[in-house]
Amino acid sequence: MLNNKYYIDLLNKYKVSLEDTQKVSALTVSIILSQYGSKILHFNLPGRNDILNRIFNGVYEILAQQIFTNHADITDYSIGDKLKRNSEKGKNLYAVKRIVGSDYFLTKENDNTNLDVKTTFDKLKKNYTQIKQNTRNSTLSKYNNYFNEHNKYGFLPTHFSKKVVFIVGKTLLDKLENKDCIPSIYLPNTKEDNQTSIKSIPALEDCLAYVTPKYSVCHMENSLLSSSRSFNGNPVKLGSCGSLFFIFLYSNAVFFCNCKKKSIIY
Repeated sequence: MLNNKYYIDLLNKYKVSLEDTQKVSALTVSIILSQYGSKILHFNLPGRNDILNRIFNGVYEILAQQIFTNHADITDYSIGDKLKRNSEKGKNLYAVKRIVGSDYFLTKENDNTNLDVKTTFDKLKKNYTQIKQNTRNSTLSKYNNYFNEHNKYGFLPTHFSKKVVFIVGKTLLDKLENKDCIPSIYLPNTKEDNQTSIKSIPALEDCLAYVTPKYSVCHMENSLLSSSRSFNGNPVKLGSCGSLFFIFLYSNAVFFCNCKKKSIIY
């Protein structure tokens, strides 16, 4: 645990002024990232929203990049799955019509020719992106470009076996610098008027991060840890997620812990 005095002493040790929000947040982020996988820690941070915003943005982006790099799922395809051809502009939409052996046959939406496109698994991964609903190329391009230097797969991953869960207010989420580039799902508090989960990239089925203002949301029936994998009637796909990493962010404190399967450590 880092209490307030220890935190201030740490800043003094490294000659970091509390007014230098960039250095304060960078120091805090480095400590969080070096410790989060092994223990539960509690930081008493100065009640400064600008510092908290920087910390959230830094941890959010770095952990998202780590998950993208190390925990992408190479999912197979099923009949009915929707795909977007990477080289085609506009809202082109294909669907898997049938699977014969190792061959996949696609049909294009609103195509009067009714011709099937024959392809293979490897070509599907390389030339198409699996989506839940139609979207513009620019939307997926933002996602692709943001993670480009971390993408060693030869295709654009859309499903992940590990997630980070941020317990944080929606105000912080709205201030993220690259929220439209990182797949995330916001799960609202039960007291909010709008009970619909919000995806940063609606076209994608899965995500790298969940964000919710209350930890109790994760214990509710049909929530993140429920086997039914839904939230208030809205599908939440966890895939083969082996662990969930929780971070609690508030105005005067940061908590984080690593939670495996359904055992909650807090």
